[in-house]
Amino acid sequence: MRWLDFARGALLFLMVPGDNESGTFYIYDRDRSSFYPLSLAIEHRYGGFREEEFDSLAKAFDLVTLARNPRMLRT
Repeated sequence: MRWLDFARGALLFLMVPGDNESGTFYIYDRDRSSFYPLSLAIEHRYGGFREEEFDSLAKAFDLVTLARNPRMLRT
């Protein structure tokens, strides 16, 4: 559904076709050619996000910073 591309990585938001509440975030690490699924710390929510939540969640959890430097996820 959504893809933000950067030199070292990318932020992806994928959904199941036809399911408006199935969105999940992933970070792609170009150096390792690896995808990292993200589990956002939202009480009583375990994925299943809507596309209209993408911008606010990406900002609230600073996901663009992680996509720009996926190395931060390796610790």
